[in-house]
Amino acid sequence: MAGQKAKAATAYEAAFKYFTTGLKLLNAESWQSEYDLTLALYSEAAKAAYLQGCFDEMEQLVEVVLDRAKTVVDKVQAYDSRIQGYLSQGNLKEALKTGLEALKLLGIDLIENPSQADVQRELESTAALLAQREIEDLINLPKMTAPEPLAAIYILFTPERSQVLQLLSTQAAIAIENANLYSELQAKESKITQFLEAIPVGIAIVDATQYGSVNRVIC
Repeated sequence: MAGQKAKAATAYEAAFKYFTTGLKLLNAESWQSEYDLTLALYSEAAKAAYLQGCFDEMEQLVEVVLDRAKTVVDKVQAYDSRIQGYLSQGNLKEALKTGLEALKLLGIDLIENPSQADVQRELESTAALLAQREIEDLINLPKMTAPEPLAAIYILFTPERSQVLQLLSTQAAIAIENANLYSELQAKESKITQFLEAIPVGIAIVDATQYGSVNRVIC
């Protein structure tokens, strides 16, 4: 496609025009009669739109793909464009939310704001999966070919996704830190309570004429 060549050459405005021109040439039944071509044009147009900062146009194209695409995997590039659009605008929270939504459709359900218990549970689950496995066992595993896991890896681990992963890691770290702080506060509160309970209750009588003289009556 001429649009793909223009996009590869970073001529994003020209690429967007090529793709939108292609969309105008499609007939009303193209999602049924020419599904692959229609999906590719809409997906590529959405990507070209965010690359040149046309976020409203990108969102419209993404919505069409999410509504008309037949499979979750076919929707991945549209989700990717939406994530990239949010990242381009500095909206990391919406990028994270969109990524989690896409991953859930692909069978990976991650918690947006994990608690310490959530993190601990997943660490234990991972440790159980890796138990009694050598590095060689992992190296010799068969190559992944299933489209859904590959799409999930694309959402998670492309270089542009580092900010989303960092935010997700930060959320987990905050959850652990908050849980640790809560435990520390509980411990300190318990010590203060024990200290106060150990102090005998009494009345202090102060001689106003002699500030240094204090008589304490223990009850």
